[in-house]
Amino acid sequence: MEPLGYTDAVRLLGTRAIGLPEPFVALFHCLSGGMPRDLLRTARAAVSQTSPERPRTLAETAAYLVGRDLDRGLDEVAPESHALFRDTLLHVFGEALTHEQMDLATDPDFPGSFDALAAVQRGLTDAGANVTVDIGTIRQAWGLPVAGAPNGTARSGTSSAPRP
Repeated sequence: MEPLGYTDAVRLLGTRAIGLPEPFVALFHCLSGGMPRDLLRTARAAVSQTSPERPRTLAETAAYLVGRDLDRGLDEVAPESHALFRDTLLHVFGEALTHEQMDLATDPDFPGSFDALAAVQRGLTDAGANVTVDIGTIRQAWGLPVAGAPNGTARSGTSSAPRP
């Protein structure tokens, strides 16, 4: 089965879960690698952790889902890349995304797009894939520290980064 792009993921979850805020859909898309079955499973796992009495923020949901993947041992193939990817997701989804950030990240041409994050997730399950470069590009696009950059800071050219 082919992975879904972000727009198709929004459509699929829109038919299955009415009223999911789009930043949550973006998180589920990134964690599922865009794979339809995994997208639905990820959304179900997140919904199971919330209730009318205890709604969850985007940051809480991201922390829960990233921790769940860690608990399931999904980082055994490339632990360093998984750790960097988890850190990236927690930064991207660790606070409320602005409309500007959402608009930018839904553009497939943006190097830090939700589709790029989903592609890295798919690559992490492939023992032969080297996704470290892709993660670095995504982190740079989001203005996050990049491994190998001086003092761990973002590389130059991050003026288009969605975070100030």
